[in-house]
Amino acid sequence: MTERWADGADVRRANVARVYDFLLGGSHNFEADREMARHMIATAGDAAKVARANRAFLRRAMGELGKAGVRQYLDIGAGIPTVGNTHEAAMPGAKVVYVDHDPVAVAHAQVLLADDPNTMAVEGDLREPDLLLRMAEATGLLDLGEPVGILMLAVLPFVKDEERPEEAVAHLRDAVVPGSYLVLSHGASDAVPPEEVQALYEKRATSTITLRSKGQVEGFLDGWEVQEPGVVWLPAWRPDDEPTDPAASMMYGAMGRKA
Repeated sequence: MTERWADGADVRRANVARVYDFLLGGSHNFEADREMARHMIATAGDAAKVARANRAFLRRAMGELGKAGVRQYLDIGAGIPTVGNTHEAAMPGAKVVYVDHDPVAVAHAQVLLADDPNTMAVEGDLREPDLLLRMAEATGLLDLGEPVGILMLAVLPFVKDEERPEEAVAHLRDAVVPGSYLVLSHGASDAVPPEEVQALYEKRATSTITLRSKGQVEGFLDGWEVQEPGVVWLPAWRPDDEPTDPAASMMYGAMGRKA
């Protein structure tokens, strides 16, 4: 489906959003992305299983947010919104703003979402939360005077420690009203050797990655009321049935509520 891509896509190097799309069974990817995905599966565990666990976590979290009455969502680091993403998992009529810092991914997302009046993709960077919020509000889809669900699915690993990701999350927390929620997932440093994954990304992809411990992931939830069952392996977060080997997901998931 390369003919549907917006101009500017680099087909020579793997792109995180496109690799993820391939792992989920999507078609919006190139050979460089597929090659990296296959290498990830061979060297760093079953990457496709990890991606599916992350998407299943999103689906369950969206179900809980729908029950809580949340009807607008800010999905940060969304990449390419395909294969069961937020707008498909949300309650009918919900508003979704996707944000990503990759202009090509955003441009392609805008093509895919052109016929959906309740969903829009904009360019923004978690490391600049104030500007990100202004861009999201400018869509006319979000009302920050009402509760909003902030989604950070597998995006925080792409923000280095020195770029102060905790401060960015705290800024977003302070900007939303009580009754808002934060949903996040994060690659676990105590599941895969961090240096092995980092070397893979540096060699084959356009992004670097930082895995973090459970305690570090808990730090992102400071100031939020952490919802049960806390910070856990993705398959263990309010599972549909009894999960087998939850740690195989290699990612933690959690939900927090602003009191």
